[in-house]
Amino acid sequence: MVELWRDNFGKPPGLVRPELLLPILAYRVQERAYGGLSPKASARSQTIATSLRPQSRSRDEARQRFKSGTKLVREWREKTQRGHPR
Repeated sequence: MVELWRDNFGKPPGLVRPELLLPILAYRVQERAYGGLSPKASARSQTIATSLRPQSRSRDEARQRFKSGTKLVREWREKTQRGHPR
């Protein structure tokens, strides 16, 4: 598998967790065979990834991630906590 990884990424997998090697490699092979994400999907994916970084939490980003009416539910110490993004 390391050889196939090197053929597709040009270097060994490094510190990639073993359970992620196959899915990442499968995506890369499909990407090369059928093409990657559309520019619109790629841009949206980048926006989402950026908004999930801990240092970039802002109200504007939260508004982009959550639709109006979204309710957040969390269980903690056997109690259900409910809220909504602001």
